[in-house]
Amino acid sequence: MISVKEAISHIFEQIPLTQEEFVPLEESLNRVLAEPIIADREYPPFNRACMDGVAFASSQWNKGVKTFSLENIVKAGDPLYSPKSTNNAIEIMTGAACPPEFDVVVRIEDCEIQHQQVTINLDNIKLWQNIHLAGTDYPQGATLLPPNTFVRSTEMAILASVGAHQVKVRKNLNTAVISTGDELVDVATTPQLHQIRKSNVYQIQAAWQDNNLGDVDLYHLRDDKEVLEEELQKIISHYDVVLLSGGVSMGKFDFIPEVLEKIGVEKQFHKVAQKPGKPMWFGNGQNGQIVFGLPGNPVSTAICLTRYVLPAMQQASGRTISKQYFPLAKECKGLNRLAYFLPVRKIIRDHKVLLEPVLTKGSGDFTSLSQSDGFVELEPGNKVYAPNISLEFFPW
Repeated sequence: MISVKEAISHIFEQIPLTQEEFVPLEESLNRVLAEPIIADREYPPFNRACMDGVAFASSQWNKGVKTFSLENIVKAGDPLYSPKSTNNAIEIMTGAACPPEFDVVVRIEDCEIQHQQVTINLDNIKLWQNIHLAGTDYPQGATLLPPNTFVRSTEMAILASVGAHQVKVRKNLNTAVISTGDELVDVATTPQLHQIRKSNVYQIQAAWQDNNLGDVDLYHLRDDKEVLEEELQKIISHYDVVLLSGGVSMGKFDFIPEVLEKIGVEKQFHKVAQKPGKPMWFGNGQNGQIVFGLPGNPVSTAICLTRYVLPAMQQASGRTISKQYFPLAKECKGLNRLAYFLPVRKIIRDHKVLLEPVLTKGSGDFTSLSQSDGFVELEPGNKVYAPNISLEFFPW
C-alpha cells in the first residue's frame, strides 16, 4: 500500500501530453491549444473611430476654427478615405477607418450640422480624441495566446480575428468507462431486492464531459473471469484510457486486478493508504493505455476520480491545474494510518468563505455528496486541524 503522494507521482509520470490535431475553428471551443496564436497584423490595423461623430484636424482647431465644411460621410467597412482638404471635416461612423490627416473625432452629440457645415460645440478637445490608434492593442507578430490555453468564447474571438480557421489543439483521449458487478442493472430497469441501478458510470461520464475531456463509451461486464478476460482485452486494445468501476477489492469475485495482469496490463500500484478509496488500482496497457481501477463504492469512485483521474487527464491535455485553498469552519481530525478525504461544503461567515465538514454514512452513501461542494485531504497521523487552518479544496 502506497501513500497518496506516491500514487499521484506514479500516475503523473505515466501520462504524457496528448498528441495534436487540427480542428475547424467551430470545433475548437473547450479544447486546449497546441501552438501559440500569433497576430498576423497589428490591431487595430487602422486608426479606428470609437464614436459616431465628426473627424477633423486639430491643427485647424488650434487656429480657432470651429466650423468646418463636411466633404464626405465614412462608414465602417469603407476603404480608407483621403481628404480633399485638411481644412474640411468628415462625418464618420463608429468602427470606420479614420484618415491619418484627421486626429480628432468629436461625437455627433457635440456637433451642429446644417447645410453641409458642422460647428463643434465644445470648448476643448484632445489630440486623438475618440480614435483608437493603429497598433495600440498589439503589433504584428505578437503572441496573442500561448500554447496550452483553454479555448473559451473569448479565445474563439481572438482565433477568428487572426484567421485561424483551422486550429491546432490537443487530442482528446479515447475513453471507455466500465462498470462491473452482477448486482448492477440498467437505469431503466426496476431492480429486484438484491440489485441496484448503475450510477458510477454516469457520474464518471458526467465528470468527463463537465471537464471537457471528450466523449466516453460505457460498458458493463459481469463478475466472470472468462468474460472479463475476453472483453477487457478487446476494450483496452481500442481505447487510450480505460476506467473500471468495481471489482478491485479483496472479495472472492473481485477479479479485476488478476485479469488485468493476465491480459498484459502492467500494474503500477494497487491500494493507497487513504479513506475512502483504499483499493484503487492503476496500470498501463501494452500499447501505453492508461487503466484505472476505481473502487465500486460511489463515494470512493467520486473521491478517486476527483483526486487522481481528472487532474491527470488535465495534465495530459496541457492544462494548468489551479489550486484552491479555504479555511476550515470547525475543528477536524485525521485518521491514524490513512489519509482521510473529508467531504465539505462552502459556507459564508463574516464575509469569508469557509469549509464545513459534511458527514456521510460511509463510502456507499453517495446521496450525502449532493450536500457537499468537494472535499479536503487530511494527512494520516491523527493530526488535529484547528478552525481557520487553510486546506486545499478539491471541488467536485
